[in-house]
Amino acid sequence: MGSTLVETININAKDFTEHFLTCSTCINQFSSDSIEHQPKLLPCSHTVCRQCLERIVNSQPRSDAIKCPICREHILLPRGGVTSFPPSFIVNQLLDLMVQLRRDVIPKCSSHTNEELLFCETCDKIFCQLCDQHQISAEHTVVPFSLAIKRMNEILFFKASKTISCLDHAFEAVNNEIIRLDSSMEKAAEAINRSFNEIKSYVENRRHNLLQSLKTTQDHKLKILNDQLNLILRKYLRQISSLTQQQIVDVDVHIAHQPPDLIPSYHKQLQSSISLPPHSKSTNILTAKGGFYTALCVDKNGLLLAGKCEKDGFARIEIYDNQGHLLRIIDSYAQRLRRPCSLATTRDGCVFCVDLTTDSIRKYRYT
Repeated sequence: MGSTLVETININAKDFTEHFLTCSTCINQFSSDSIEHQPKLLPCSHTVCRQCLERIVNSQPRSDAIKCPICREHILLPRGGVTSFPPSFIVNQLLDLMVQLRRDVIPKCSSHTNEELLFCETCDKIFCQLCDQHQISAEHTVVPFSLAIKRMNEILFFKASKTISCLDHAFEAVNNEIIRLDSSMEKAAEAINRSFNEIKSYVENRRHNLLQSLKTTQDHKLKILNDQLNLILRKYLRQISSLTQQQIVDVDVHIAHQPPDLIPSYHKQLQSSISLPPHSKSTNILTAKGGFYTALCVDKNGLLLAGKCEKDGFARIEIYDNQGHLLRIIDSYAQRLRRPCSLATTRDGCVFCVDLTTDSIRKYRYT
C-alpha cells in the first residue's frame, strides 16, 4: 500500500487580497455582504466596486456612458444604471475561498514558518519534513496535519453527536422513570390509605358488634338471674304461706344483727300490725349470755321458744316457761343450726325453724 502525500500551495493572504480582492479606485476590499463595496464586472473585464462606479457616474456630464477607471475605455450605462452591471463571480468566489481559508487553521512549523506540519496516521505522530526526518514508507499514511485536524474534528463531532443523542435518550428514559415512580408512589399511597381505611372500618364494626354482643349477653344473663331470683322468692313465699295455713299462731319474730332486706315481708307486716298498749314498759325476761337471740315465739301453752346463736358459730333453740326458766334445748347434732331467724309452733307440739345460713326449714318436736 503506497503512502499518500497531499501537496499544498502556500499563498500570502495579504498580497493575494491586495492584488485580487481590492478595488483599484478606492483601495477598499471587495465585500459580497456590503452593498457599497460589491464587485461589479465591466464590459472591459475590469472589476470596480459599486460605490466607485456611482461616484464616476455622478461626476461626468454624460449620464449614459462612463470611462473605465483602469483602462479608460468608454462604457455605456445599462438602463438600470450602475446596479445593472453584473457582479464579478470570480471575485465573489475568491472572497468565499478566503473566508474559508481563514476559517481553516493551517498549523505551521515553529522553526520553518512556511512549512506545514504533517501527520502520520500509522505512527500517530506530527512532524515537519525539514526538522524531523520521519521515515515515510509504503506502509505509512501521511496527510497534512490540518487535514488530520479536520478528520479528528469530524470524528469528535460524530462521537459528540452520538453521545448527545445517547444522553438525550438516557435523559428521556430517566425522566419517564421519574414520572412512572411518581405515579407508582401515588397509587401505592392510595392503596395504603384505602387498606388502612378498610381495616379501620372493619375494626370499628367489630368493636361495635362485640359491644353489642356483650350487652346482649349481659341482658340475657341478667334476665335469667332475675327469673331465678323471682323463682326463689316465690318458692320462699309459698313455703312461708304453707306454714301460715297450718294455723300457726302467736308468732313473734326478732332478728338480731341482720340487714332489713333479709326480713321476710310478711314478718314486717306482722310487726307493723302489732300495737302496744299506751305507756307499756318492756321487761328483760331472757338474757343471752355468750351469744345473741335471733328468733322468738310462744306456743299455745305459754312456753317461750328462742333461737340463739353462739359465738362459736353454732346455734340452738332454747325453751323457757313464762317465768324465764330454761326447760330444755333443741340442737341438731348431725346437721347443726347456723342462724335460726324464724320460729313457728304447731298444736301437736312441733316447732318449725328457718335457718338462713343453710337456706332450709327444719321441724323439731319439743313436747
